[in-house]
Amino acid sequence: MVRTRSVHRGGVNAGAQFGGFFAVMVLVAGCGGRAAHQDAHPSSNGGATNSAGAASAHGGSLATAGVSDTAGGPPSETCSPGVAPLRRLTRAEYSSSLSALFGDISETIAPLAEDWRSLPSGSWEDTQGVGVEQARAYARIAKRLAARATRDAQALAELAVCAAELEPDSACARTTIEAFASKAFRRAPTKQEEDELLALHAAISGSGGDFAQATAAVITAILQAPDFLYRIEWGTDAGPRPDARRLTGDEMASRLSYLFWGTSPDEGLRKAAQSGALLEPEGIAHEATRLLDDPRSRAGLAAFFDEFLGLSRLPELKRADPAYSFELGVSLRQATQRFLEAQIFDRNTSWPSVLTAEKAFVNGRVSGQFGVEGITGDEWQEVLLDPAQRLGLLTQPSVLMTTLRSDATSPTQRGRQIMEKVLCRDVPPEHAEHPPVVEDPPPTEPMTTRQRWAQSLSSPACAGCHRDMDQLGFAFENFDAMGRYRSQENGLAIDASVDVTGLGPTNGPIELVKKLASLPETQACFAQRFAEFGLGKSLAIDADGACLTQDLTRRFEAAGYNVRQLVLDLTQTEAFLYLPKDR
Repeated sequence: MVRTRSVHRGGVNAGAQFGGFFAVMVLVAGCGGRAAHQDAHPSSNGGATNSAGAASAHGGSLATAGVSDTAGGPPSETCSPGVAPLRRLTRAEYSSSLSALFGDISETIAPLAEDWRSLPSGSWEDTQGVGVEQARAYARIAKRLAARATRDAQALAELAVCAAELEPDSACARTTIEAFASKAFRRAPTKQEEDELLALHAAISGSGGDFAQATAAVITAILQAPDFLYRIEWGTDAGPRPDARRLTGDEMASRLSYLFWGTSPDEGLRKAAQSGALLEPEGIAHEATRLLDDPRSRAGLAAFFDEFLGLSRLPELKRADPAYSFELGVSLRQATQRFLEAQIFDRNTSWPSVLTAEKAFVNGRVSGQFGVEGITGDEWQEVLLDPAQRLGLLTQPSVLMTTLRSDATSPTQRGRQIMEKVLCRDVPPEHAEHPPVVEDPPPTEPMTTRQRWAQSLSSPACAGCHRDMDQLGFAFENFDAMGRYRSQENGLAIDASVDVTGLGPTNGPIELVKKLASLPETQACFAQRFAEFGLGKSLAIDADGACLTQDLTRRFEAAGYNVRQLVLDLTQTEAFLYLPKDR
């Protein structure tokens, strides 16, 4: 791990070659994802280089969810904001941010690898490092987009009107740089940044390059700068709390925009930041409501469920079943996201309602996975499910498939999903990382997966950790590795009856889903998981995480567990409004 006193600001020196120095800075900033706090904010307008906080390393067990704090008493009236990790743009955020600058860039970012996410949710600090190959991909993408943005007079005019003139002068270079850097950095560049980028521009021009080539070099450098690739936050001491730093207007604009839309701030947010409206909770609430009411918020919430449930992995899953294909994986993800949109946005429902909804969206490609007949074509249709077979989000084929790593079902993997993501119960890491593999000799007579699991995990050494986890998984054995409903396996009737601590005897997936949806533990867990996504950190290992979970859970309960309101309420928490004083 490389730890620096600060993430380098500004751009490149005159001798830098098309952003190579920026690529080095990305590596330095990315290794460990942290930087120590600077004494003074380097920008008068906010949004400059980050201090990341001292989040401890992951790898410990998850804290059991609940609404009491770690001291056993009621929480303080005001929570500490807790750690604030340095957050690199996810692949989706990076793509959306580039699209805001250049339009359609889908083909250009193809070389960039998908993100690796830590479980159970969120873009946490230990997943934010940048390796050599990723830095090279950033450099290639930056160079291609810079060339596209400066390819002719019409393209240059989109950067700045003066850039399309026959002989743009140094004043035009400053105007062009200021306009582009302001959009890319999500704040106005500092004078030092402008001067360094102008020096690069002049160096290229002095070496025989024309205005377009010099501008391309500057754009290439900006797109590899930490201030573009990271969501950098410094905050300011000029806030109401002496024990915390308030985010600047530009920093808050980025927090809101990436939470709701998964991309850089729009003009409305930039204006609100400049006016000072985003320095107060009321102004933040107003903008949050505007963003949530915009159709783009659907994509923002979809990003949470993609990470939370692993839906983005569906197209790349490996299944020997001839019915599976890349296209089916894409469609199954779309079916779940369309279902979530209808529940959360169209019907404005609660989290328990999402878990127990009786309808789903299908088209001709996925209808067979849901056990629905008579549906053809590509158009999505909302259908009533068989109430004896499926109910709500947890029985969607996509969710059932993403818990499995092979063509066979795994009660342990499915149970772990429920433990971690629905109940926030502790799962020992050694078993979480290495689920049991049944390697007994092939049975001489047909057996169900449950019978084989019972043989392999019957020892006391296994039972202590696996009892409840596997019981939860057994309840979903009516679904095969493709998420299709079945009543038999290998010609034998499937036993989906279970007895889970805190839930009691339960007969099958439908009854289990209903019980899970009724638990306060389930609601508290969802509030925690969404907060972790929105804040980019694990609340289980944050010393102040219990206080935030309590606060958000109380708000969630008061709102009838309404999901849209949860998103708005997160923006009014201390952890969203402030940064820790000491980083």
